[in-house]
Parts: sequence; structure tokens; C-alpha cells
Amino acid sequence: MQFKRDIQNEESLIKGLPINKVGIKNVLRKIEISKGQFQYSINVKISAYITLPGTQRGIHMSRTAESIEEVINSAIYRPARNVEEFCIRIVDALFRDHDYTDHAEVEMNGTIFIIRKPNERDQIQKAHEIYSKVIGDRDDKGDITRKVYVGVSALGITACPCAQEMSREYAKQIISSRDFNIDEEKIDEIINLIPIASHNQRAKGKIIVGNGNGEKELVDVLDLIDLIESSMSARIQSILKRPEESELVRVAHLNPMFVEDVVRNMAKKLASKKFEEIPDHHTIEACAETEESIHHHNAYAEINTTFKRLRETFNQGYKK
Repeated sequence: MQFKRDIQNEESLIKGLPINKVGIKNVLRKIEISKGQFQYSINVKISAYITLPGTQRGIHMSRTAESIEEVINSAIYRPARNVEEFCIRIVDALFRDHDYTDHAEVEMNGTIFIIRKPNERDQIQKAHEIYSKVIGDRDDKGDITRKVYVGVSALGITACPCAQEMSREYAKQIISSRDFNIDEEKIDEIINLIPIASHNQRAKGKIIVGNGNGEKELVDVLDLIDLIESSMSARIQSILKRPEESELVRVAHLNPMFVEDVVRNMAKKLASKKFEEIPDHHTIEACAETEESIHHHNAYAEINTTFKRLRETFNQGYKK
């Protein structure tokens, strides 16, 4: 049966008021990633939006859903290298199917599982949340420009430097007050050999890199995961035997950090030679959150900057 009336395409009931984002949200799908010899599946939530002109009543919502399904199904014979490539393809399909819009956005969030071998005995999976967003704009000539964002989060452990310093001072005071005949220099030497008590907490770091146009991969999320984990007091593990647990606690308390230290460590590592291929104008959002063990609240820190500013801060000059 053919329906004659296209209500969505009719004039808006409230004229002259455009809508910034209209679309569908949290579409749960499985996507296939193929990168060289590596192939893996990711369960993702996809949200896709377009801008609606003030003259039109509604968007054709089914076209947005069809764009998503088309891109996912086409990956069978046209593999995608990463999540942002899926987002780029959906944005392009939205512009093709909605000729009345000049702006489109696609967000894709999911969980990837990385196989790690922390020691000779164990092989474990680590879950990491990944994030991708592509924003597209179409000019009067029909040319499309894109901004691509990709990011990931990872967990670690932090030990509080403030509480540890108070424990250190208390230990020195107790030893000095006893009749041990140990001078202050020797006390300092002993205390520096012993892990000093502090409260510690699970920490979550997240990095999002953006502003690429999608022509090539922005950054390898595996590199970002390693960067985040190495910016904490220590790396956490799912399986720890007693010697390994003791070692992890010792390492964490020999490397105490505030949440501010973590986020600055992350930013400094992004300015290193490892990421020299990322152009200066690309943006960075680096944040860290700790689940405070002795408080009812969490602690949070965030840095928003560009690779150019970071490289200038640390006197590193790579891509222009």
C-alpha cells in the first residue's frame, strides 16, 4: 500500500525553530573489527543524530536506523579497522539519506576485552570501555568535513601521599620516643626501606583524542590503555597470589599519587615521542577519578588541552 502523506516532511507546527539534535539513542549492536591479522567483536551502543531545519516538522527516523544497519552489515565484505571508522561511515550514510540536514553526529561506546599475560602462569582478560564520536558538517556546496574523537578508559590503584606522609611522621615520632638508641638519620634510612601505610583506592583514567578528519587512525587504543595504567601508583590484576599481592601493595605505596598526579602523568606521556605522529592541533581530554576509600565521595581531575600545548610545556616538538 502506498501512503500519500509524508508528515515528517511537512512544515513545522512551530515555525522557524531548528532542532540541534534529533535521532535515535543507545542502539545495541555487535560490530566486527579487522585490523591486520587481528579480528575481534565488540558489543556497542550507537547513537545517531542530525540537525533538523526550522521549516521541517520531523526527521525520517527509520532512515537513521537503516543507515546504522547498512553500515554494520556491510562490514562483512568491507571490514572496518576501528570503531571510529564505523562512526564515519554512519555519518556519511546519514548525510546521504537526509538531504535536508547540514549536521550529523554519531557516538559509539562499548567494551573491549584485551588478553593479558601478567606472568608466566596466568592469562587473563581485561575489560576496557572505548568511546568514539564523529561530528560531520555539510556546506552549501555539499562538501563534508568531519571531526573524529576516540578514547578509552583503564583502571589502576593509587596510594594517598598525604596520609602516607602523616603515617611516616608518626612512625618517626614513635621510634624516637622509645629507648632504641637510634639517631634520626638511621630512623629515616629504616623508614625509607619499609612500605608506609596509607589509604589506597581504585582509580579510573580516561583519555579522548580528537579533531582528526578520519583519513587515518587517530591513535591505537591499546597504546592509550598502557599509558593510563602506567600513570597510576600501580597496575591492578584480577588474579594475585600472595607474593604478587604483596609486591603490588609494596609498589603502590612506594609510588603514592594524588588524582592530580595521575592526570598530569597521563598528559606528560601523551607528549612523548611514542605519540609524535599525532598532529599539534589534535585535542586531548584526560581525566582521572578515584573511589576514595576513607570518604563518601570520589576525587576527580581533568585536563583539556592540545598536543601543541603539551609539547610546548614539555619542550617537545613533533608534528605541526
